[in-house]
Amino acid sequence: MSAKQDQVTMNPTWLPSEHVFSMLALRSIGEEFAREQIDGFVLFHNGKSDRQGAFDSKFLNHVIHHWERAKTAARPMPADWKPDMDTVNRLGFLGIHGDFIRERLHEFVTYWQESGQSKIGWNAKFYDSVTTAWNKKVHADQQTPGGQAVSQTASQIDAGRKADQLIGKLTDRSWAEG
Repeated sequence: MSAKQDQVTMNPTWLPSEHVFSMLALRSIGEEFAREQIDGFVLFHNGKSDRQGAFDSKFLNHVIHHWERAKTAARPMPADWKPDMDTVNRLGFLGIHGDFIRERLHEFVTYWQESGQSKIGWNAKFYDSVTTAWNKKVHADQQTPGGQAVSQTASQIDAGRKADQLIGKLTDRSWAEG
């Protein structure tokens, strides 16, 4: 086979070989995402000639680049958003009760979906929101109407210590300000 026959010219009907999709799958990049990248890639390379393997390699790098960018791009909160288990577990390790986390989840999702703002780390935002609300609750529970501390159980003291470690977040409203 001569070098001339080995060449392909990029045109609107060009498709990467199946091997490219296999390589992307090894990186946990879905075929659907990759196929969404074809039109832009073809438009950029339209009319250029190269080997199929070279175009495949360029396309593979193109998709990987766009995948990495997509992972760090700010997005609006999805309609079915829930915190991941790691975030919920981290909140539990702070002594924050599951009922409190579930209560905050509804308020958090409602607020951010109605705002329509795009963010990068929804789990981090949720974690900050819950810990801030928990700290306020713990400190409010420790005060009587007259401003004197109430008697505390060992678990309340422990929760108070954890809350004190996070006291800097009490006035942090960055989760709501964007």
